[in-house]
Amino acid sequence: ADAGWHQQAARRGEADAISLDEFIDMTVEDADGNPLGQVTGIYSAGGNDVLEVRTPDGAHFLFPAIPEAIAEVDIDAARIRVHDLTPFR
Repeated sequence: ADAGWHQQAARRGEADAISLDEFIDMTVEDADGNPLGQVTGIYSAGGNDVLEVRTPDGAHFLFPAIPEAIAEVDIDAARIRVHDLTPFR
């Protein structure tokens, strides 16, 4: 099972290095590397932060910044790879 991006970062000693503010303008990709859009906003919603993504056609969608949604964060490549977001859309 995938450990989730928070746990992966913690194992690499990067837990403090990843800030949600750094997600702004990152590209969001599906598990196959297909671009879904770009992060345009971060909102607090209850117990979770939520990322807003603008798609290439100008539409917007939201998804929670939780390990069940985010598979990998690559700060250097400015990329967020996500699991299947169907349950969150």
